[in-house]
Amino acid sequence: MQNFRGYQIGSSLARFSLHELFAQSVDEIHMDARDIIVKTLNRMGGLVVGDSMPFYRGTVTPMILTRSGLIFNR
Repeated sequence: MQNFRGYQIGSSLARFSLHELFAQSVDEIHMDARDIIVKTLNRMGGLVVGDSMPFYRGTVTPMILTRSGLIFNR
């Protein structure tokens, strides 16, 4: 099986999805992000709003991302 890590596929998908949501007059998104995506969302302007908590075989971190705080080119 081919390894697709490092091609920024997940980041591209996140950017596209967030752009589409904010284009529909959504002002903020509250989410529980898996730990692997927290750094990516922070670079896009997301803020951690609570402590990580167990979720299945990993953890999730509560985050918020606002339309005014969104940064695409970072």
